[in-house]
This record gives sequence, C-alpha cells and structure tokens, in this order.
Amino acid sequence: MRKEAVINVKNNDERCFEWAILSGLYPPTDKTKINPFRVSSYTKYRDTLNFDGISFPVHLKDIPKFEKQNPQISVSVISFDDDSKGFSIDYLSPKRHRPHHINLLLIQNTTTQHYVHRVPKN
Repeated sequence: MRKEAVINVKNNDERCFEWAILSGLYPPTDKTKINPFRVSSYTKYRDTLNFDGISFPVHLKDIPKFEKQNPQISVSVISFDDDSKGFSIDYLSPKRHRPHHINLLLIQNTTTQHYVHRVPKN
C-alpha cells in the first residue's frame, strides 16, 4: 500500500462497488491478520453502509444517491480511456471535503464492469 496501487477485492457477487468502498474505509492495519483482497476481510463492516434503493451492480448514475445516503463518504471514479491510452474521470464528487473520500478505478468492457479501490500514495 506504500505504492500507488489498487485493492481488488475478489468477489463472486455483483457487489464490487460495496467491497471497494469498504476496502477504502477499513484498510488493513496488520498484514498478518487481514488479507485486503478477500471479501471476508470486510464482511463485518457491511452494515455500516446504506444501499437502500440502490441495485447491484452499482452504476455511475447511482453514486450521488449513495453519497446522499452515506453523508460521511464521497466517491470519485476513473476508468481507462482506450482512445487516449490514459484515464478519464467518470465521476468526480462535488462533496470531496467529507471525512472519507474514496477513489475508485472502474474496469469495464461491453458486458461487465468491476470497481477496485485506488490506493493513493502516502
């Protein structure tokens, strides 16, 4: 996590947005006791987020609703831009001043999408 990297929580459900948010809110403090890539590292925190009325997988248009229902959290999302071979900003929260700001990377193709938590440099 000392590098700018991502945490890809390996899940078999459509809740990758939830797992990515939780991995940003509850980073591992002791690497011998928690594996940041496992869903089991975050299941005890599931009830801390409000997803009322938000379906999975979470779409970009639903992020403002998530932020409204979780007033301590803001989210920004970037994705790969094939045309420029760089990144594009898909969602930039207007509420970035909140206590918890989570940066996500959205990996997608024509049939699927997957969010991972982008860990900033320390």
